[in-house]
Amino acid sequence: MVHRVKDKNCTLSTDPWTNVNGKNIISYILNCGKDDFLLETLYTRSASHSATVIAADIRHVIKFTKFANIVAVVTDNTSANQLVWQTLQTAYPHIFFHGCISHVIYLAINDLVARLLWLNSMEGNYRKSRMIFQENQQLWTELRRLQQFEGKKASVLLADTHWGTIEKCFTSLLESEAILHAFVSGTDFLKVKTEEQKRPFRFQKVFEQNTRPISDIYKMLLQLPSIYDEIKMSISEFVIITTVLKERYDFIYDDAHGVSYLTNPRYEGQGPGNQGWSRGLHR
Repeated sequence: MVHRVKDKNCTLSTDPWTNVNGKNIISYILNCGKDDFLLETLYTRSASHSATVIAADIRHVIKFTKFANIVAVVTDNTSANQLVWQTLQTAYPHIFFHGCISHVIYLAINDLVARLLWLNSMEGNYRKSRMIFQENQQLWTELRRLQQFEGKKASVLLADTHWGTIEKCFTSLLESEAILHAFVSGTDFLKVKTEEQKRPFRFQKVFEQNTRPISDIYKMLLQLPSIYDEIKMSISEFVIITTVLKERYDFIYDDAHGVSYLTNPRYEGQGPGNQGWSRGLHR
């Protein structure tokens, strides 16, 4: 690895996630051209992904990786990470700190769920129903048996650091509606799976692919208002959706989109080969 990154500019990216035991973990990856190297995976133990913890870990990794010329650090766009950028920018003025462009799509999904009352209610009801089965091992085992027998998706545990868990939890809930009716007496927490409910999450899956060029995210954010305009909904809901999209677009536009257009192989006359775009979601 030392020889492959010699005399090359590299990007350090962070990847926070939660393992099956619910423990918070952050992986640090060195992106250098077409090569990606896993540098370190740190358990935050009981500590959350706070700005202090993240900043200290990034300092540690930069010090440990003196053999590489790190010119940029890319993290998620949470408020804690934004504070990290401000803190470390002073200590490392030669390094460009900014957020992951693709992560904005995930944040937009979270915003939509929080602001659209019917979606927010659906998420809350899912958490309640999931907890009922999770706390009763016998019910949980029977539910999984029936889901597997009918080829349904398993109930997904919502996790803030996992891509797509909101969409997957809604899908598993609605697919298993008939099965859940056998366990519960009330059905208020279930809604019919309409085409309108599918659309808000459909575009998110596209950007979970490592080969998706980052300029497509810019294009998608511009097209989304017209896509939602074709869906039957109240004016108040449409205003909420367009407001969320504009807020997230404005948040990332200044730095990351400008950099993406300067570095995107598409605008350097290169074809859409996977090798040039397969450096992961954090770019």
